[in-house]
Amino acid sequence: MPKVFLIKTNTGFIPSSDMDKEITDKIGMGEEIEVLLRKARNPKFHRKFFAMLNVVLQNQEKYTILEDLLTEVKIRIGHYKEYITTDGQVVYMPKSISFENMDDIQFEKFYNKTIDSILDGKIIKLDKDELLLAIMDFT
Repeated sequence: MPKVFLIKTNTGFIPSSDMDKEITDKIGMGEEIEVLLRKARNPKFHRKFFAMLNVVLQNQEKYTILEDLLTEVKIRIGHYKEYITTDGQVVYMPKSISFENMDDIQFEKFYNKTIDSILDGKIIKLDKDELLLAIMDFT
């Protein structure tokens, strides 16, 4: 069965679009279904995160590529899987932050840890207020 988006109302959950309604209408009355509840990710917040990374990229000298900065941040805050190679080396593989892999609540925690890591790790020479103001200008 395909993924559907629902909106919570006073009377229960309702499909959020006509396409979602078409899918849910195919479920028979009294039929049991399995549901995984996830708060949908806010695309504006996702864009704000990448705006923040761009501000950081423009205000530091180590990285020239956004993806490299993102990898550094993921490793700094522990958002990775650890693998041990056959010769005993430890390798850190950053985890995905895709909409599929993180809901809005998880992404907000990730965002806040990222800001703290950037400021604590002295990646840039801006303080928190300056960084947040620059993000607002960038978005």
